[in-house]
Amino acid sequence: MNIRKKILNQLKDRPILQKTITNLLWLFSEKILRLVVGFFVSVWVSRYLGPSDFGIFSYALAFATIFAAIGSLGLDQIIIKEFVKQPQKAEQILGTSFRLLSIASCVTYGFLLISIFYFQWDDKLTLIMTSIIGSSIFFNILNVIRCFFESRIEAKYNVWVSNAALAIIASIKVVSILLEAPLLVFGIIYAFECFLFALGYFIMYSIKIGKVKKWAFNKKLSKDILRSSLPMMFSIILSTIYLKIDQIMISEYVNDKEVGLYAVAVTLTQIWFFIPTIIYNSIFPSLLKTKENNEALYYKRLQNLFNIMTIIGYILAIPISIYASFLITTIYGIPYAAAAPMFGVLIWVLPLVNLSTSRLVHIHTMNLEKTFLYITLMSCIINIVLNLIFIPLWGGLGAAIATFGTHLFSAYLSNLLFKPLRKISWLMTKAIIFPKFL
Repeated sequence: MNIRKKILNQLKDRPILQKTITNLLWLFSEKILRLVVGFFVSVWVSRYLGPSDFGIFSYALAFATIFAAIGSLGLDQIIIKEFVKQPQKAEQILGTSFRLLSIASCVTYGFLLISIFYFQWDDKLTLIMTSIIGSSIFFNILNVIRCFFESRIEAKYNVWVSNAALAIIASIKVVSILLEAPLLVFGIIYAFECFLFALGYFIMYSIKIGKVKKWAFNKKLSKDILRSSLPMMFSIILSTIYLKIDQIMISEYVNDKEVGLYAVAVTLTQIWFFIPTIIYNSIFPSLLKTKENNEALYYKRLQNLFNIMTIIGYILAIPISIYASFLITTIYGIPYAAAAPMFGVLIWVLPLVNLSTSRLVHIHTMNLEKTFLYITLMSCIINIVLNLIFIPLWGGLGAAIATFGTHLFSAYLSNLLFKPLRKISWLMTKAIIFPKFL
């Protein structure tokens, strides 16, 4: 009871902290629901399709995701930053970002079609599947509304949209499985899910804020946004490449079945990525303000963030790596048993991803987007080289080893190469060796 009173007293005079905690609870509730419902439905889909067909789906998704990253222009964190700094210009920021993303999406989708035809002209199924999934690029344009609500620490509106879309899509997938639908149907479902998100954001903004007709394009602001986003855009593109290129390379060097096995190992690893992501999305606006007012307090809170993220990573990675084989066969079935060694290696990426995501707070707060670009470029090169070495030798397991090595460099070792990040390197070292909650 005394602990409860103490916590309430500490929160009483800290409205920003109260809002941040509420925001976190909303985000956690959405991700847990998606984990419980969405994950198990996706597992059912994987078991239904089998490793080979699921490998084709995963290849198409990986290919489309790379182009979606290009179409995003790396604007998310830049426009969130603009919303925080200039809330009075929200409609101009929304209108400008919307137009930029609309143009980028049209150009990007054109390049996607040309590229997939070049690489897969003799595989009609993969060609059509990638084209369908890639169309989701257009629906991602309205993510500007999601960024708007994130900047106001009002995650509940985004959560409402996500939960509604999840319920609809989960139902459609279940019906499709029961009706024994072909593989292409699941590509259409993926694109439809992105459409539902866009529609939900549009409706939520219209109800809670106002009409989108008030959005206005500002030429000067567009130049400022693009100038700020260029380093981050290239960083996101390169990050997406080194996160997805392994599945494309496995398809080229091995076969679709190996892609499917590796994809389920990646899926079981990435389901935990929501933890650092939602923590980051919730605390970034408040830490940005802390840095402006009290630098010492900022670094103290950053150390606490690294500590917590590392502990979370260890708590998950240790038991999961031990029981990797049991988890794979229990969840996905015997046909996917060969994915267990890949999963056992990949799960150790989690503590590194947690640290890397936390570091983004410092990257954006200190305007180190160019430095981040250099790190990502080096990481991408390292990843491709490691994949070229290990995939021909060990297939999916080789890709898992390459992924771990890349994340080790990207999240931790790279900090030593850049002076503005060396202080962060020390904070991370303390978190890795002896993390503390407080």
